[in-house]
Amino acid sequence: MKNIHVTPEYVKTELMQQFSAALDTLFQLVDADSTPRQMEEATWNTVLSVGASTLGALFGSACLKKTKQDIAQRELPQSRVHMRMDQDYWATLTSTFGAVIFPWCAYRELGGNGASVTRNPAQDLFPGQKSCRSTPLCLEWETWLGSDYPFRSAQEALTYFTHGAVRLEDTTIERHMVSVGELVTRDFLYRTPEEIQEILLTRATRDRETNLPLLYASSDAHALRRYVDATWAAQWKMANGIRLWCEDQKTGQVIHLGGEFTWGDCHEVQKIFKDLIARGILTSDGMYENGIQAQLVWLSDGMPWFKDYIIPLFTHIVVILDVYHLLHAFAAFFALCFTPQSKQSRIWLARVATLAVGPCPPKKAPKLRGGPRRGTTGSSHGHAHNRPVDLNADPVQQVIQLLLLVFQAPTPTEKAQAIQSRLFFFLFCDPNRVNYLAFRARGYQIGSGAMESLHRTGSQKRLKLPGASWLERTSQAVFNIRMMRLAGNYNRFWNQPDLLKHFSSSKQPI
Repeated sequence: MKNIHVTPEYVKTELMQQFSAALDTLFQLVDADSTPRQMEEATWNTVLSVGASTLGALFGSACLKKTKQDIAQRELPQSRVHMRMDQDYWATLTSTFGAVIFPWCAYRELGGNGASVTRNPAQDLFPGQKSCRSTPLCLEWETWLGSDYPFRSAQEALTYFTHGAVRLEDTTIERHMVSVGELVTRDFLYRTPEEIQEILLTRATRDRETNLPLLYASSDAHALRRYVDATWAAQWKMANGIRLWCEDQKTGQVIHLGGEFTWGDCHEVQKIFKDLIARGILTSDGMYENGIQAQLVWLSDGMPWFKDYIIPLFTHIVVILDVYHLLHAFAAFFALCFTPQSKQSRIWLARVATLAVGPCPPKKAPKLRGGPRRGTTGSSHGHAHNRPVDLNADPVQQVIQLLLLVFQAPTPTEKAQAIQSRLFFFLFCDPNRVNYLAFRARGYQIGSGAMESLHRTGSQKRLKLPGASWLERTSQAVFNIRMMRLAGNYNRFWNQPDLLKHFSSSKQPI
């Protein structure tokens, strides 16, 4: 390696000799009657050792190439170039093979008047080296593990799966992951406009009346413990989630188009949707390029600020109140009006469900491997789209009937009266958003389970841990990385040629 600036062929010969000697040592294990486990462990140790040496040679050769290019560009004669191969001009980086040592191949440019300057062109190959001593691939592994596991567990996993070659502190993994998370821009949290158009054209379910592909959008919040105002008093703060999705017309599975989490309030969520429109990820009228038109559907709970901050951003949008939020409110209401879990409360809730979404199909016996069992019945409600519906149902009349049920029930407590007022707001605010019979007939989803489930995969699986409290910066980095992975842009992010030029401890705007 020390002679790499003279001839790379010499380095190749050294590596071949090292590998040959390692093979001789490995095959001696057979004569020593070693166990298969011992053989595999020894092979891994050999691979790591040879791999680290080979990687160091590759890095050194790349540095030498960069230096030669710089010398040629400056048109310097060899008499004015003095290679710096002393200890101060060697680098040590942590790779997935362990520590890798290689020369920068820096040089001193000798001036005519005795002055000289030392140049290190190869530092451009590792632009984040001053703040991160990990190779790009090792940094990627740290980021993945740090966004999936507690940092101490990520440290242990990295050491275990590299057979002890990588030993980094958990605080180092956290610092690196946060710096990477701050480089994730909104373009990586969503599929590209071209990908969205392709999905809308070929895979998304369609409005059975207009034949337009359905594109769903929603927002919902969940609570995490976060440090506030630079104190050690962690408080429960609401993180607002955003998701765009379609439903696969063949499988019925959710097709994730993108999403994100923010600690901002309703104004920040509005700002995000405006930016999505500006980037072409969403359109205010549903019209994309190449003549592709989508029907945007806002499917969420009944937060009042949606009507003021989100809905006005779109000119053609169908607004649906999540049916499960409505039925849950009715269930809580009837539990207060009658005895909880009583026959009366179940009867009243069944009347509401029938009015809202139509009658359930008759119960069918489940198909069992050993044939039907005597006395067993199953309750299979099936897909909402397949239930019988009244195509001529008037949403206003439907709401009036639901309101009559609300006000016919006795309200013995103030809490029941409060829920009664909330239900009145849900139903009276916009009758069209609870017209579930028509929505089902046209093939729409009426439940916001796709948005609710995003909390678990995008956030809570990593952040909502027993006793965990978060800084805003750290949790936002986890949000960004996990949502980028869900959008399928993880490899695209790491394949950016100039990614690590921006790697630093300063926060990057999303």
